[in-house]
Amino acid sequence: MTMMSKVGIQNRKQIIIEQLTALDDDMILKQVEELMNASIHQSSLKRLTQRKLFNGAKRSGKYIPNGEIYSQYDLDKLSENLKLGQ
Repeated sequence: MTMMSKVGIQNRKQIIIEQLTALDDDMILKQVEELMNASIHQSSLKRLTQRKLFNGAKRSGKYIPNGEIYSQYDLDKLSENLKLGQ
């Protein structure tokens, strides 16, 4: 992000804050809050980087030839046994 775009974002935030303080509509304020909460939740999720994806694939490439994998059937059975308390 360039310095110019940071300044642009800061100005836009300031304008939005000024407009929000002038608002007297509870419905719009609730919608803004919902958008902000959704945005904060999304930004807190970690993105999978290309490097992490490749590293995961590399690790899988080591385990699969050795038979160190679980099939969906194996996982379903394991889950079923855990539910039954076995």
